[in-house]
Amino acid sequence: MQGATNLLQFTALGLRVILAVGIFIIASMFISKIWKARKSDIELSPFLGFAIFFFSLSASSILFAFHDYMTIEAAYLSLSASSLTILYKISISAGYLGMIGLVFVSEKVWGKTKFGLTIINLISLILGLFLLDRGGLQLLTYFTILPNLIFIMLIFLNFFVLKTRGEIRRKMRNAFYCLLGFGLFYLLDTELIASILLIERELLKIISYSGILITLVLWGLIFLSFETFTEFGWKDKLRELFIIGPNREALFHYSFIDKTIPETLDLISTSLTGVKDILMEMMKTDVPLKVVDHQDLKVIFEYGKYITIILMANENLRIFHSKLASLSKLFEELYQDYFADWRGETDVFLSSKFLVENIFS
Repeated sequence: MQGATNLLQFTALGLRVILAVGIFIIASMFISKIWKARKSDIELSPFLGFAIFFFSLSASSILFAFHDYMTIEAAYLSLSASSLTILYKISISAGYLGMIGLVFVSEKVWGKTKFGLTIINLISLILGLFLLDRGGLQLLTYFTILPNLIFIMLIFLNFFVLKTRGEIRRKMRNAFYCLLGFGLFYLLDTELIASILLIERELLKIISYSGILITLVLWGLIFLSFETFTEFGWKDKLRELFIIGPNREALFHYSFIDKTIPETLDLISTSLTGVKDILMEMMKTDVPLKVVDHQDLKVIFEYGKYITIILMANENLRIFHSKLASLSKLFEELYQDYFADWRGETDVFLSSKFLVENIFS
């Protein structure tokens, strides 16, 4: 029986080390993303919050693994109870700091709390670390982790799932399931849950660490796939869309800011394609230009067999390129019979309004 217990203990210990390494790798990927984009105008603070979360959780995991090992070998190492208590408090504080990182991201997304909850949690952590004993700090964690998790999940569900559509919504729905799974697996590694379920604590740890590793790695990779958090508000970045014909005629124009169609539409479209050609000539390249950056306005080009689509937006987001590619393909499939014998009529393309609205909805 003792041998089986030791096997479970060391299995849980090994899994905790693996968990720490896996989370550290994800944290490093967030830092790398921040470093590469440090000179851009991309909002990086949410990614910093995620990096703090993953780094803190990694530190907590490795410290707890060290604490558990010291506890197992305490009799042989002649360690005092106070030494183990200090190590425990540092470990649990690192995990608490990770949770604060997620609270910070949630408040940043919501934008109405002025980081009040983050400040309250930081104050609670500092006071708990210096004024409470091991049991008191553990109780503080029990009483605060659940409200924090509920707050994080509600913000996540409202802003990242319910207010998104299409590909982003699918990703965010999967991320929400990962977050929910993380919360459940995290709570599984507590004495309170162990006493309720009446299951061997070490076995619960093995299940908990395995589940946390899987859910957090998947969750982190989903958020790393986004270029910026402003992709969640991509609709607000759209300005104007032009579809240009083979001879630079303006076939269609759509305004995302509800402005009237310019009377000089052909002049505008010709000017935009002309600027593109001049820039390509200056750069001495035959590779089609994809983006022109002018301060807070980005001009994005998408090329088809017959048409060129020009999108004017406030940011150059990855989602715009995928949507423009879809629009180009569907537009040419829908109107391909007209291009074979087209004589300059543009009324026929007015129905593409519904195509644009469907793709950019």
